[in-house]
Amino acid sequence: MSFGNQLRRIRKFRRMDQATLGKKIGLSERSAYSTISQYERGVKKPRKKETIYKLADALDVSPFMLEEPDVESGEKVIYILFWLAITYGLEIDELDGQPIFRFNQNKKYVAKNDVLQEQLQDWLVYSKKEKHGIFATVELYDWMFRYPWSSDCFISKELEQYSYSNMEEFVEAYYKALHDRYETSIIDEDHT
Repeated sequence: MSFGNQLRRIRKFRRMDQATLGKKIGLSERSAYSTISQYERGVKKPRKKETIYKLADALDVSPFMLEEPDVESGEKVIYILFWLAITYGLEIDELDGQPIFRFNQNKKYVAKNDVLQEQLQDWLVYSKKEKHGIFATVELYDWMFRYPWSSDCFISKELEQYSYSNMEEFVEAYYKALHDRYETSIIDEDHT
């Protein structure tokens, strides 16, 4: 998720308009709305860390919640998980004294995402194969790196309708197949 999207979601959660936020961080009446609007649309980003801190303070959030995801920094992965919780209903629980995660898309304000659910089901199938010794961890990682390009996945049937000879064509075919799959299910629901 981009800085702009994160900023917009937090601002709306705090029920604050763009002009008010801009003024709270010290922008003039004239530039308050347009600057925050440009941040949220990704037209520009704050040039100074100080601005991020002012935004975080004005919104009463940790400045880390405004940073773009960084999986390389272990101490910041928690904020990626927080965004997954806010956006897709990721919940933390416990099993045998260890934290476990699951997605609950029945929560209020959570985006319903059939694609994510089907992708998670694909991952579960391959994860079980690794856990049962059907193939090694390195093979699971290879599957992840190549997903959905060279594996059986929820969209395989729809992808078969398109030909592609390189990655650019594959990406185009993938989005067409997604459209076919979900547009069809919407049409089917309308006619039942």
